[in-house]
Formats: sequence, C-alpha cells, structure tokens
Amino acid sequence: MKNIERSRVVIASMGKSEKRSFKIYCSTQSGEKAYLQLFDIIDNLPNGRFEKLENEFLDISRNKNVEIAAGYLYNQLLDFLVHKRSKKDMQSQIFMMIEKANILFERKLIDEAFHTLNQADNYASLFNAENLQIIIAKTEMYFLGTLGFPNLSEKQLIGKQVKLQELMKYSRIINQSYFLSDILNYRILHKSMASAKEKREELNDLVLSELNLISNNPTSNKQIEKFHLLFQSTYYLETGNYASAIRNYKQLILLFGENPKIKQNPPIYYLNAIEGILESLITSGIYNEMLHFQQKLRLLNKKDYPEDFLLKVIWLDYYYQIIVIIHKGDFEKTIAIQDGFRESLLKKVTLLPLDKQLQFHLINTILLFSQYKFAEAHKMIKIILLEGKIFQPLPLFRVVRLINLMIKAELGDMDYVENESIALKRNLTSGRLSKTEKIVFKFVGSYPLPQYQKSREKIWNYYTKKIKAIREENYEKRYLKYFDFLSFIESRLTNIPLNELLKKNHNQK
Repeated sequence: MKNIERSRVVIASMGKSEKRSFKIYCSTQSGEKAYLQLFDIIDNLPNGRFEKLENEFLDISRNKNVEIAAGYLYNQLLDFLVHKRSKKDMQSQIFMMIEKANILFERKLIDEAFHTLNQADNYASLFNAENLQIIIAKTEMYFLGTLGFPNLSEKQLIGKQVKLQELMKYSRIINQSYFLSDILNYRILHKSMASAKEKREELNDLVLSELNLISNNPTSNKQIEKFHLLFQSTYYLETGNYASAIRNYKQLILLFGENPKIKQNPPIYYLNAIEGILESLITSGIYNEMLHFQQKLRLLNKKDYPEDFLLKVIWLDYYYQIIVIIHKGDFEKTIAIQDGFRESLLKKVTLLPLDKQLQFHLINTILLFSQYKFAEAHKMIKIILLEGKIFQPLPLFRVVRLINLMIKAELGDMDYVENESIALKRNLTSGRLSKTEKIVFKFVGSYPLPQYQKSREKIWNYYTKKIKAIREENYEKRYLKYFDFLSFIESRLTNIPLNELLKKNHNQK
C-alpha cells in the first residue's frame, strides 16, 4: 500500500478532536509543512474523489513530490498517535517509569532509581501486568547485583528470586491461556462445521487442554479464573449451549464485581463478558433479562476511558437496542433510537472496527428488508458489497450474502440469484451448509412466487415441518439472531405481515 493510501486510512479513523490535536502537535515544528497541506486535502476530500487527491496537492504545493509528503505525513501521524496514547495508556506509563529508573541509576541517583522502580511495580501489580512485573523484578536484580547486593541478607535475596520465579511461572500460565483462546477463536472463525456436534468434536481437545492447564495450577488466582471463565463461555456460546454460556458469563461478571483490580483499564474483558451475555440472551430470545446488562454496559461510558473503547460501548448499546427491535418486529421505534445516537455514533461509523462496521450496515439493511422496502435495502447492502475484499473474510459476510440473495429474489433479478446460489454452494460444499442456508437457497429458487394463495399455501405446507425442525436446533440460532429468515419465508407464503409474525413469536417465547 502506498504512503498516501496508508495516510488516508489513518486520517479516516481519527476523530475531530484528534485531528485538531494533530495540527497543534505539528505546529511546534519549524519549516515548511507540505505534509500538513496534504493532511487538509485528504481530510476535506469527499468520498469517491480520491483519484483527484494528487492533482489537488500539486496545485497548492508548487509541484512538491506527493509520495514524499505522504511518507512524512504517515510517520508524523503514527508518532502523534503513539505520543497521545502514551499519556493515557497505563502500560506505556509504566514502561516510561522503568526507563526513568534506569536513567537515574546510570546517573548515580541510586535511592531515586529504586523509589521510581518501586512505584512502577505498584502500578504493574495494581493492573495485573505480569510481564511488566517480571521486567521490573529483573531490573531490580540488575541494580542490586551491580551494587554488590548492599544491606541484603541471603534469605532476602532468595525471597526476591523466588518471587521472580513465581511471576515467570504465572506468566507462562497466562500465556498458555492466551494461546488456547487464540486457537479456539481461530477455529470458530475459520472452520465452518455443519452442526453443533461437529463443532464440539473439533473443539474438545482445546477444552481438555484448558481444563488440564487450570487443574495443574496449584494456586488460586482470580486472573486465571477470569481467563478460564472467558474460555468456557466462548466455547458454550459457539456450540449452541446458551444456558451454560449465560451461567458462565454471569459468574464472570460477579468475579469482576468482587475483584475490581482484574477489570484493567479500560475494562476490555469486563466489556467482553457483558457483550457475551447479551449475545447469549439475544440468541436465546430471552429479552426480558437484557435490560439489566444493558444498564451495566452504559455504566462503562465514562470520559476517562480511551475514545475507541467508548465508541465500542456506544456501538454495543445501539446494536442491542436495534437487534431487539428486529426480533420483536417493533420497527416503529427505530427512528427514536437512531435520533438518540446520531451524534455519538451514526456520524462516527467509519471509526468502528471493520467487523462492527459490517454489523452496522447489515442491521440497517435488515431493518429496511423487514419492512419490505426492498429497493432501499438493496442500496444499503451495496455499501457492504462495494467495499469488496475488505468485508469478505469476516464470518458475518456469509449472512450478508444470504440477505442479498433474498433481496435480489424480491427485486426479480433471478439470473443473479441463480449464479450467486451456485457460487455460494461451490465455496461452501453442501455438507458444510447449515439447514437455514439450505432452506433459503430452496426458497429463493422458487421465485417468482405464485400469485394465487392456494398455490402459496401448498408451498408453505412443504416448508412447515422443515422450519419447525430448524427452530428446535440450538446451533441454527446463530443465523437467526440477526434476521429471522424462517418467519420471512412464512410471511411471504401466508401473506401475514412479518412484524405480526415476529410479535407473535416473541409473545410465545
């Protein structure tokens, strides 16, 4: 990727306050600043006009080399963002304290060096940063060894070494927990199993390894318990055991409540636990318990947390309100919710991570599609499809293709439906297709639907038993949590409005 493209991506991810701060940061430097001119052009250029970027720069910069200016701009942007983060990120501050201790020791300010190192250790201990605690302990041993272990008995020296060994052992357990979690998440994202049974069999070796790791740890540690509950919760959620997932997530939230120190700053794992339980509840259709955890989510919207963390909190608040509306069929409530989030979220969608941007565009498409606004839904989903390869690797893109297939069928583009169905089946062999995907392929293949109601009822009789069987399988709920494909099929064949069917299903639950 060229420097100008890299710079454009970074600038697009920055908020207004960050952009203002960047200009102030650059104002301290002397000399001509062609890179700032390029920054302004990129920042103000409308979407879709990026091919004119270089020409505009050449017009105002007296033919300076755009790639050299872009390279310097890119480096300045990264330096600024690192500098900005170092002021807020506790890990960066602890690193700086360790460096200060080293400098003080080199300058023979021995007492000050040990005092600064002790401060760093207190902070690292407070935030459970075991890797930093190891660096601090090794730095202390270096200081003591250089000085000839002054005023230190052999017993005290052994005590410090034992503490270092315990820290290293604890760090190994934490690293192994990360390793198993990464493998678990990789298999979830990249291995498409056709059933919950297949998925459980694929993940069982990881579950056994994780249980063995925990059982072989002789000491009780809240941090290790946190990772254990996160691992188990993720496993249960992905294999369709939502009751167990909810139980583990609740235990995790209780653990955070009783041990505030393990929350970290910002409390990423605590947020993951709240997101996990909301995901389990929405998938299980247990909407009445969601409000309690949504309120816990809103309590994380504090100004002292980083902007990207706060944006994720606001996004999750918006997302779970909208997804409940989609599940219940209360589409008339959408406008009020969107108005409430217009400034805090809707104008900042490009700052969200890619997977969240995809979710945002998808649920907006589903809202329009659910109200039979098929042409508008088609315009919305094109935002996703025009991004091309950016969204395609994400697992949720599979749901996007299903929704797009149904939109195209409703719009009468049967050539596209036929070709896309073949392409999807080619990419995902028939044995790997979920039952929901199979029934959607079958349904869109029957378009255009018969005009006479009796003919539609005959088709509906064919689907009734299949739909009932799909609803009884927990694993299929992972497709229905975004959009109830099955109720839509029923709606189109029975002429019952979709919102009425959704409300009826909700009342039955």
